[in-house]
Amino acid sequence: MTVSRPVPRTMGTSQMPAPDGAGPEAGLWWSLTTPAGARGALACMVLGPNASGALRRLGLPDIEPGKARVLDVPGVDQMVIVRWGEALHIMPHGGPAVMRGVIAWVESRAFARLPEPPPRAIYPEASSDLEAWMLRTLARAASPAAIPTLLAQPSAWSRVDGRRPLPDDPLSREFRRLIEPPLVVVVGPPNIGKSSLLNALAGRRVAIVADEPGTTRDHVGALVELDGLVVRWADTPGVRANAGGAEAAALEVSRALLPHADLLLVCSDPGDQLPPAVAETFPPGGDVLRVGLRSDLGRPLGDPEVCVSLKADDTLAAFARRVRGRLVRDGAMKGLEPLWFWPPDAWGGP
Repeated sequence: MTVSRPVPRTMGTSQMPAPDGAGPEAGLWWSLTTPAGARGALACMVLGPNASGALRRLGLPDIEPGKARVLDVPGVDQMVIVRWGEALHIMPHGGPAVMRGVIAWVESRAFARLPEPPPRAIYPEASSDLEAWMLRTLARAASPAAIPTLLAQPSAWSRVDGRRPLPDDPLSREFRRLIEPPLVVVVGPPNIGKSSLLNALAGRRVAIVADEPGTTRDHVGALVELDGLVVRWADTPGVRANAGGAEAAALEVSRALLPHADLLLVCSDPGDQLPPAVAETFPPGGDVLRVGLRSDLGRPLGDPEVCVSLKADDTLAAFARRVRGRLVRDGAMKGLEPLWFWPPDAWGGP
């Protein structure tokens, strides 16, 4: 790393060259890549799209591509500045007060904030736009199962022969659920083990478990991993035909989730199931999986597609695989086929 001589202390920020807004310096932008609230000695800001123009506008000496320098900017901070081709990474100290000063300094030089910079600017080591998007997506993926599939995508796309995948292809849509967790909404009568199921899947106490009907008065949400897929799990209040008062109000709150569910789990046990009139209120066309709980007590009602007993670990694992398979099929998990894994409106693809 080459360390430059500090900028003279007599030169304040206001004395730096004014923006000229012309030529390669026009349209300069900045974006903060350090997550909000993140702790660390250094933060990272990306500037683009022209590194030399950005350095000139900031009143800083030019830096060769691939080189880094430590610069002391009076009244702002001492920071590491790295040039990667046409992307410029500025790494000041990570304290909130310092970052506010750095942002004010950059914006005073007429840089526009870009909420989402091009992945190639964040990952200049990437050999292609596709690889940069792969790295960007890898950093955001919620599900562990996304990792091997994403790593295989550059190779999979290199073998495309003929029709290329599109954003709405079923496998691509399903794979993106490994990036952004899908919503699973659980409904069923009270006191049949829905909350116990959530606690068992989460491996911790998330929902209140009791023998009193109506214990869950509002939906309880948690992130749960099912066979490598992380889902947003919403455990709703038990549904009774004669519910009233607070239970009825809580039920209405839960109904608002149903149109947004990627998968609806309709639960029953050997002694109870949803009233038929309630099932008729579900949004049409939604994906529904019938689940039988407490199957160690007998065959659950309602002709379930999968049965679970918390006293048998194999049924819990089988249930997790079944739910994951309804949301993301095996083909989308293996990554052998090219997939449209980036936001459909962000990039047109390779």
